[in-house]
Amino acid sequence: MGAEERFELTEEQREWLDSLSPEERHAASDALHAQWQGLMMIAESMDHTVDLLLPHGRGEAATDFFTASALHAEAFRAMARDDQDKAAELFAAGGEYAIEPGSIEIVVEKPEE
Repeated sequence: MGAEERFELTEEQREWLDSLSPEERHAASDALHAQWQGLMMIAESMDHTVDLLLPHGRGEAATDFFTASALHAEAFRAMARDDQDKAAELFAAGGEYAIEPGSIEIVVEKPEE
């Protein structure tokens, strides 16, 4: 994850945290940070999977899968930024590329021994 993608509280989250006791504030801050890390890890994992499979995908179904995956990865990043409207938009856009199970052809050639 790049330096530009780091955990930052929104003003609303900051105000809410300020209303808590020090112990509650610490626990809540840890929980928010863990949620952010989880969302970013999902996005990075999706990007990595696409990067690995992209050279081996064939056909329109594979292209649709990669497009949907990329859009969903960006949706998870939007959720991490607490931009729920953008996340919903990106998830919906990714859904437009839904595919039938088993319709993707990914060919990975076995290396010569």
